[in-house]
Amino acid sequence: MKNILVIEDNALTRRVLAEWLRFYSEEWRIHTAANGRLGVELMETADMDLVLTDLDMPVMNGYEVLAHAGKHYPSVPFLVMTGNSDPGRMARLRSIGITEVVNKPFDFRKLAHLIENNFSTVGSPVLVG
Repeated sequence: MKNILVIEDNALTRRVLAEWLRFYSEEWRIHTAANGRLGVELMETADMDLVLTDLDMPVMNGYEVLAHAGKHYPSVPFLVMTGNSDPGRMARLRSIGITEVVNKPFDFRKLAHLIENNFSTVGSPVLVG
């Protein structure tokens, strides 16, 4: 089983995404957190194989999650969700290693393939925008 953590402050998006990922693969155990701080707490209690995080969240945003993970969990791949793909944001994400953009609302099948690819070729994180 692969542990996937979904960090997303929008309850409906979080629930739909988690349910769809559970449906997509029985090999994926999906954990959820409503903000970055709760996500970091989950990462401290369970080994995650991949984290899918939003950027714009209260309490602890996605950039803060990425900074924390870079220090404490550098081998865990991250996929980043954002509905805002302005050039400044994309440049900032590229500067920290985020390499690919897919805009919200995202295609669930494409997202699942990105997750599968991360499991088969662990390396740079990917942006799912």
